[in-house]
Amino acid sequence: MQSNLQISPDRHNLGIVQPDDSNRCALYRLNTDILLEIIDYLPYDSLLEISLACKRLWEVCRPPLFRNVVLHVRRIDRVQEALAMRQADIWKYTNHLVFTGEWQNLCSVVPHNAIATFVADMPNLHRVIIEGDELPSRVEVSIPWPYLRAILSSASRLRYLDILVAVELNGDATAISELDFPLPCLTSLTLTIPDYKRHPRHDTTRVKLLSALLPRLSSMLTQLFVSLDVAPLQLIATSQWPCLRELTLQGDRRASLDPHLVSIALAAGMPELRSFSILRARRKTRRRLILWPADWTGGIPFPKLECLEVSYPNPKDDLYSHLPDTLRRLSLRCWPRHYMHQQRCDRNAMNRLRWQSPVLTASEMLSILQRCRSVPLEQLEIEYRVDENDEVLLRSLAELFPALRTLTVYRYRAEGSSDDIPVSIAQALSHLHHLQVLRAHLDFPHAPHTLSPFQTYPRRFAELDAFQDFLSQPADTLARRLSPSLRFVCLLHRIIYDNEWLPFRIVRDACHAADADDSHPTFKEVRLEDTALTVEGLQMMDDPSPYTPDTIPPGPDFIDDFEF
Repeated sequence: MQSNLQISPDRHNLGIVQPDDSNRCALYRLNTDILLEIIDYLPYDSLLEISLACKRLWEVCRPPLFRNVVLHVRRIDRVQEALAMRQADIWKYTNHLVFTGEWQNLCSVVPHNAIATFVADMPNLHRVIIEGDELPSRVEVSIPWPYLRAILSSASRLRYLDILVAVELNGDATAISELDFPLPCLTSLTLTIPDYKRHPRHDTTRVKLLSALLPRLSSMLTQLFVSLDVAPLQLIATSQWPCLRELTLQGDRRASLDPHLVSIALAAGMPELRSFSILRARRKTRRRLILWPADWTGGIPFPKLECLEVSYPNPKDDLYSHLPDTLRRLSLRCWPRHYMHQQRCDRNAMNRLRWQSPVLTASEMLSILQRCRSVPLEQLEIEYRVDENDEVLLRSLAELFPALRTLTVYRYRAEGSSDDIPVSIAQALSHLHHLQVLRAHLDFPHAPHTLSPFQTYPRRFAELDAFQDFLSQPADTLARRLSPSLRFVCLLHRIIYDNEWLPFRIVRDACHAADADDSHPTFKEVRLEDTALTVEGLQMMDDPSPYTPDTIPPGPDFIDDFEF
């Protein structure tokens, strides 16, 4: 639930009257604990309507109504309305605050100290997100430094900070070189550029901001997510991070950086690290990363690591022979996904960024996984191109990782291949006796195409229905042949703005199994549950596409991208 501040929350002047007969309102007879249980299931619009029923319901509904607040800074009237509501006594319920939109028009009307006062009125504010809006724009959104400074200096209990926009210094290049105010005790910091931002990707202001923040926060941060393009890697590698548990570096590394810095040396001062994700885009002139340098003598820097994610892994990297036995999740993938280079619309966007995708072959992937043999993995993600060892790779998973519960496979077919893909894959994976969730992108050669954004709505829905019907058959084939432990088969569905997994739940008939004297329920059918956001803790959304509603470029070039 979130408050978008489009309706004034000040109910003191609405003439709300408490009913004198409790029989007039069944909800009024419930105690507060039961009411809170009920309203947790209500959507925001319904909750807003119920809050107007009586004074008691208004009091009960206020915490969830104002727990999450979105402030559209491009709407100056809304900002002024929010700032004027100091007497409403509602901001004490706010835990999560999102600033969205362009700040430039606000600067001449609302001073930064007013934003500071507004934030200070939220004593329980734990998370702030500063992001762009959803309007089409060719210019990256930015927040002036005085406003960011006002937020940082006023939110004393802030623990999570996400800065997803640029920072504007207004000509004062030294403004953030020294932070002369107390910082909140942040435990999570995210500072990124848009994934598919075109040149220039390197932003010196973001680098300066990180260089000023990280020395002050390194002793307390538990999560750090930074774009490789702006990450001060030397500072990260030489600092001590006694509490850091999650480190994510993602983007396009600058050519001027020392390649040895993008290695496990980054984690040398992170003894508590549990999750390490390094996703670097690949240019034609670059070699695959080697995260374990040949001259490394420091041993395993992350003895408690549980999750490792690497893009374009190098089969010659010794890291995979030194993984700790605490590792439970391993992802060996492309970034961006290799399927972004297959269709013309996505491929043109990748070409503009000068990114390539040297996806590993099945043989190369097998050589890496064989070096991880002793690791008791429970979740595995692999992305590869089919070659002569495709079946050997898939069959080896049961021997290498017998405890595997979740498997995600991006399998790109060889040119001219006509094999019965679902049957051969199911046979190869049938010995994974503990597998519960299979997510598979199988690169079907004759799948219906649903990427064009220029369809009318009836045709669009017809195409989506046709694609779902197309996927139901391979989902059924996989479900029938895999282990009885399997609960979901998820197949990738690509549309222009989103890439999502369609989860097919496997229904089994326990009664027939008992009649057949079988300890396992027999397969009955698969059912699509396309409204599920997560399955067994896994997100059903895959990586975003280059084109989104707020990044579609105008003009004929974009239309040409979608000529199939």
